[in-house]
Amino acid sequence: MRICTPGFIMSLSGFCLSRKEPSPENAIASVDGNICRCTGYKSIERAVACVSDLLKTRDNTEPALFAAEQKILPAYFSGIRERLLKMEAYEFSGKEGSNARFVGGGTDLYVQKHDEMTHASIRFMLEDQSLKGIEIADNKCILGASSTVTDLVKILLFSLISRN
Repeated sequence: MRICTPGFIMSLSGFCLSRKEPSPENAIASVDGNICRCTGYKSIERAVACVSDLLKTRDNTEPALFAAEQKILPAYFSGIRERLLKMEAYEFSGKEGSNARFVGGGTDLYVQKHDEMTHASIRFMLEDQSLKGIEIADNKCILGASSTVTDLVKILLFSLISRN
């Protein structure tokens, strides 16, 4: 169970990146389990159906590239396949085996696959120091994948203090 807009967006993004048949039924099934407490489901169903209709024009285009070209998902998704392949080859430090599953958070994963995850070999991304850090350069803020909100608050406060 996921709650509200982020859950719907993540679930529908996953649908856009999959090769499932783009039907309204499959699109709605992709967001199943999300709970909305404010807008009601009819507007969400209409939005999901619109995305499904747009996906019908994808043909054989790679899903991430199509979703980025159609502005369904941000442009950086068009190169996600290459980045994921690099991540597969990335060696994390730690005692876990080479067949370990990468996990960054994992709340929904542990709920959906509790029995499987309880005994799985896992590499928690949050524990990898090379993925931490925040850099502000050239009017950009670059966040490491394992940076926390606390890390961000610290650097923003330091930045504000340094300006005064």
